[in-house]
Amino acid sequence: MIGFGNQDVDACISNLLKTEEGEVPFSRQKGLTPGILDLPSTEVEQAIRESADENIDTYEPRVDSDDVELDITMIGGQASIKVTVTESEEEE
Repeated sequence: MIGFGNQDVDACISNLLKTEEGEVPFSRQKGLTPGILDLPSTEVEQAIRESADENIDTYEPRVDSDDVELDITMIGGQASIKVTVTESEEEE
């Protein structure tokens, strides 16, 4: 990612999860799969997790998606995603 503040892993992951696939010029695959929130409520959480894991693995090499905890809450048809990142020790 180019721009100010990209040293913050949490901010970069947050931006990935706020972006819908197709929104970023020259990187149309970046972002959550469109239409996820139109899925039946029983399928939304798993679809968000899969799309988020794929994006984090692809676009945020500083963390492993296993180090990212997603707390997804569905309230009145709205999804709220809380992200917790456990940064792994850097390899020497």
